[in-house]
Amino acid sequence: MTRRIVIAAAVLTACRGGGSVLDRQPFPAAWTADIAALGEHGQSGFATVSVLPEGGTRANATLSGGSAGGNHPWVLQEGTCESDGPVIGDAEAYPILRPNERGNASGTTTLDLSLSADKQYALRIYQSPEDRETLVGCGNLQSNR
Repeated sequence: MTRRIVIAAAVLTACRGGGSVLDRQPFPAAWTADIAALGEHGQSGFATVSVLPEGGTRANATLSGGSAGGNHPWVLQEGTCESDGPVIGDAEAYPILRPNERGNASGTTTLDLSLSADKQYALRIYQSPEDRETLVGCGNLQSNR
């Protein structure tokens, strides 16, 4: 009987999974946003932002129903869609969103800084690299904590 218990314990230990320690750690902070279309050429979609356990922040913007062939810069900013806060990190670190023939686009960046769970943030999408004044989409990030 003791031998069976020892074998069962060994099998259970071996089956626990081989993920890394980081796979089992929760993200220190995470946010999501629904991106609302703004203006005549508006783009809608959603965003996810996570502070990574090893440091830094990963942000993803996904558009749907946009215009194929567009080139839309995007950034995270401190504050809300209704305010004009500073850009988080270098604006050039965010890849241009280029909708495909169905109007869908997605872009991900990893920034070398961590966002604070105590602040408000928004994701802004602009008309084009040449027109970073006209907003075509914006979403206020909501904390998942």
